[in-house]
Amino acid sequence: MLKGEFIHVNTALYDILENHKRIFNISDLTNTLGIDIDIDEFIRSNTNMIKNHELNYKKRILNVVVVNYLNDKKVTEGIIVMIQDATEQRKLDNMRKEFVANVSHELRTPLTTVKGYVETLMDGNVDDEETKERFLRVINNETDRMTFLVQDL
Repeated sequence: MLKGEFIHVNTALYDILENHKRIFNISDLTNTLGIDIDIDEFIRSNTNMIKNHELNYKKRILNVVVVNYLNDKKVTEGIIVMIQDATEQRKLDNMRKEFVANVSHELRTPLTTVKGYVETLMDGNVDDEETKERFLRVINNETDRMTFLVQDL
């Protein structure tokens, strides 16, 4: 009969939880993390069961995966709880998203300018040669700006 006691705990768990004494069983763990895991549900299921939780714990983002371990007769013999500190990965993902957003904005600005000047010239709305020359200089400068941005990337 499963009692929710730990058979093995990777010491990294205690590092993540910053807690070396209070965690002895699944109930201690779920209470500490503030998640609801029904052990009886896992025991009764007799099928491969997986529950995922993502939570904030002491300024960390934790991914918690709970899986039941079945024997050859499809009876639950134990529960495996995996906890991953995803804080750094989340920071990197946010940095990547911010970077892509900034690059998109920085490239969109000169493209919009170039598009506007080219359309004006193509529509024949500029008769003055001096204005056409100024428009072409702006297009050239904005193209150089985009080239610099792309090379810088």
